Amino acid sequence: MGVYVGLDVSLKQTSVCVIDEAGKVVWRGSCATSVAALAEVLKGHAPSAVRIGIESGSMTLFLWYGLRRQGFQVVCLDASWAKKALSANPVKTDANDAEGLAQLVRVTAPDHVAVHQTFPLALQQPSTQEQPWATA
Repeated sequence: MGVYVGLDVSLKQTSVCVIDEAGKVVWRGSCATSVAALAEVLKGHAPSAVRIGIESGSMTLFLWYGLRRQGFQVVCLDASWAKKALSANPVKTDANDAEGLAQLVRVTAPDHVAVHQTFPLALQQPSTQEQPWATA
């Protein structure tokens, strides 16, 4: 049975929501915003993920490339498009946004943002020194 995942990304922490084909929450939680941490969570809670939705933003390139290299089917959603859809929920939390993104990739063929395949820096895991948010 396939599952769908929404990732609400911030610099230090990412909220994760996994839902089944019927839209029922299977798992929700959070982890550090790094490819390694997210891959571990996804392998543990969503190994059969059909699609993983992530909004366009400052961390998108790095996470999109890293998770794709790990074999995950990541879809980058236009932030303004996702914001309109997520605004239907009056309670704004990272967990609710992650669930909303999961629901979006479950029920729609979303307008996704093209992530350019020629960005070589995104293929490399930055060191902690290159991640100022990881040292706090």
